[in-house]
Amino acid sequence: MVLRLFLSIGGFIGFLLPTDARASEPQVAPPSLCEQAAVEGARRSGVPVEVLQAISLVETGTSYRGTRSPWPWAINRAGDGTWFANRSEALAFAQEALIRGETNLDIGCFQMNYRWHRERFSGLEEMLDPVVSARHAAEFLRELYSETGDWSAAAGRYHSRTPHLARSYRERFDLAHASFEANQSETARLDEPLLSFPKKSRLRLSGKPLVVTIKLASHCANPSQQETGCVIETVSRSRTKNVQALTTLQEQPN
Repeated sequence: MVLRLFLSIGGFIGFLLPTDARASEPQVAPPSLCEQAAVEGARRSGVPVEVLQAISLVETGTSYRGTRSPWPWAINRAGDGTWFANRSEALAFAQEALIRGETNLDIGCFQMNYRWHRERFSGLEEMLDPVVSARHAAEFLRELYSETGDWSAAAGRYHSRTPHLARSYRERFDLAHASFEANQSETARLDEPLLSFPKKSRLRLSGKPLVVTIKLASHCANPSQQETGCVIETVSRSRTKNVQALTTLQEQPN
C-alpha cells in the first residue's frame, strides 16, 4: 500500500480546514478506533476478540509511532492500497472511485469489500465506521466459522476462497492471532488477585497456639523454591512462649 499519512503536516492541514470539519474528525489515535471496534464487535458477536484484532492488523497494518498498528482510513482499490490521514480523505477517494465505476474496494478497519459486501451496509459512510464495520466483519467471520469449525480457516476464507491465497493469508493471520492470544493470557494473569481471604474470618485470642490461614495465589513453577517475585502458597510459623507466631487463620463459625 502507498502510505499517505502526511502526519508531519497534519497540524497545518487541520488549521486550514473549517472549524466544523476539524471537529468532525476523531480526537483519539486512529489505531485505537480499530482496536476498540474489535472489542465491541467481539462483545456483540461472540467472535474471539483476538480474531478480530488479528484480521484488522493483517488487513490494514502500518507503522504508527514505531509500532505496527491497524488503520481505520485504509482503502485497497483492486490491489492498490492507500492509508489516508483521516476519514474525510478516505471517503472522498472511495466516492470518486465509485463514480468511475470501480467497485473492487476494500474499506476500513476490516477491509470489507464494497463489491461483495455492500448489501450489509447502508453506504460508504458505514463502511468507514469502525464499530459498524467490526459488527459486519464479525458476522461474516461467524458464517465462515460455521463452514470450517476453525478460526484460522475462517480467516483464510475471509480473505479468499482460492486455496493458495487463503493459505498465504492464514500464515500471516496465525502469527498475529498468536501474538494477541499471548497478550490476552498475560493480561488475564496480571488481573488475578494475589490474596484471597474467607469472607468471615476472625481471630480468637486464647492461651492455645494461634492458627492462622493465609491463602495466596501462587505464580511459582515450584512453590517450594523461594524465587524472586514468587508468591508462596502458604505462610506458617509456630507460636512459642516468647515468640508471637503467624501460622494459620481459620474461619470461625458465627
